[in-house]
Amino acid sequence: MADAAVFNLAAVTVLKNSEWFRDMSDELLREIAALSSQRRYGEGELVFARDTPGDYLYGVIAGSIRVTTMAPDGRELALNTMHAGEVIGEIAVLDGGLRTASGHALEPTTVFLVPREHFTALMLRQPSVA
Repeated sequence: MADAAVFNLAAVTVLKNSEWFRDMSDELLREIAALSSQRRYGEGELVFARDTPGDYLYGVIAGSIRVTTMAPDGRELALNTMHAGEVIGEIAVLDGGLRTASGHALEPTTVFLVPREHFTALMLRQPSVA
């Protein structure tokens, strides 16, 4: 039980620091955190892949994720590095489109994942989320 409480607190803290979620009430942030699950990735492990459905919103609790895409000539292009306290995947979760980039853990990384279907259901129940 204590581990779940610590995980939820970490997820709320990450959401509260995000531009997308910082103006939401603590109650609503706790509700979003309650929809999430935790996942750990090892160094170099694929977190999400380009051209796959944007089924999850990710929040980095610990570690970091290198976000990349492929250039037309086949070279890998680094777009960003997401660190602890940052959220990624908001656009794909909102528009239901395919991911435009891939993400790999640069080190042991812990994230929370909010499934798209849970997030969109929450938006219907709580229009202020939208």
